[in-house]
Amino acid sequence: MKLYSTVYLLIISLILVTEYFLYKHAKNRNSIQNLLSYTSAGIFLLLFTAIKFWYEKNDNYQLTVYVMWFNYSFILLYTAKILYLLWRLRFRNESSQWYKLTIIVIIVLAESFLLYATFVSSYALKTKQLTFTFSKLPPSFEALKIVQITDLHLGSLMHNYAYAKQMVAIINQQHADIVVFTGDFVNNFAAEALGWDTLFVKIKAQHGKYAVLGNHDYGDYSSWESEIAKKQNFEAILQAYQHAGFELLNNSHVYIRNGSDSIALIGVEYYHKNAAKNHTQLAQAMRGINAESFKILLTHNPMHWGKEVKEKTNIDLSLAGHTHTAQMGLEIGAHTLSPSALIFQYSHGLYQAGNQYLYISSGVGFVGLPLRLGISPEITVISLRRKS
Repeated sequence: MKLYSTVYLLIISLILVTEYFLYKHAKNRNSIQNLLSYTSAGIFLLLFTAIKFWYEKNDNYQLTVYVMWFNYSFILLYTAKILYLLWRLRFRNESSQWYKLTIIVIIVLAESFLLYATFVSSYALKTKQLTFTFSKLPPSFEALKIVQITDLHLGSLMHNYAYAKQMVAIINQQHADIVVFTGDFVNNFAAEALGWDTLFVKIKAQHGKYAVLGNHDYGDYSSWESEIAKKQNFEAILQAYQHAGFELLNNSHVYIRNGSDSIALIGVEYYHKNAAKNHTQLAQAMRGINAESFKILLTHNPMHWGKEVKEKTNIDLSLAGHTHTAQMGLEIGAHTLSPSALIFQYSHGLYQAGNQYLYISSGVGFVGLPLRLGISPEITVISLRRKS
């Protein structure tokens, strides 16, 4: 996995600034406590530098997991350090027992919240029910049920088969007509998918299981010894989707038929704003579809909806993932506050333009950090209704 230069510089700056102020405001700069703090800072500086300049050349998916947990340990430690520093700056001359007890309680609560977000809420699957009404929906597809999952990132799950079994059970309890997966089966390597197919093949759907690729499925987050090796990894990931029972819609479409009626299910590969990295071929995927057909689009990146779908096609419903809703936020009723809204124009939840809809699922896995702060892993259950 890549550590982008901007993120690397922000992390290094955070470490240096935090340690500078801790040193400046330390009562005893040569205490064991301060020496341990400086040592930990040095270790993090060295390891983040190694990750930046060496790590992306590795081909071991398990190392990706170790780095993810290293990132998490950094968050845990520097959350405590920053809280302590802010408290010291606010009460710089205070030394009472109340002062000491208060900052200990604050740090314990913050660390407990982070631990809960990792070991409990990251696996607290929720089912989100949505209903869409369309006048174009063929009569025989009234009450069609679609279950959407997205962003598994299997390498991050560390063979947590119990979580996957729970997910499969919940999906099958919905008695779905169609199950769709909107990309990011793995973090980067085909080896991550080994052993999971026997679970996912048990997912049932009357009219089939369909999937599209996400950005992590192309193996672009490491340096490969050759293009052949990268291609072999990519082909193995395609096979992993198939072994799990999903039909990949790589810039293509299928018709879902019920009696004499049909709807078009369209799938595109990953959309990137940079043409050199863009895999999406929407025109190719829609070639041959009747203009009057009811259309559902699977596209991993929700930005694609704004660029090529909304008001430029007559696609009725688009389903996406990719953003994870930043894996952190605050859900208040039907509203969600998340930093993902600062990054993505279409960041989470439901969007509408006229009679066209986009829904972005928060996903069921995690990447980068093994936590979900206020944003639960999500299985989306969509019911289609015909407007009378």
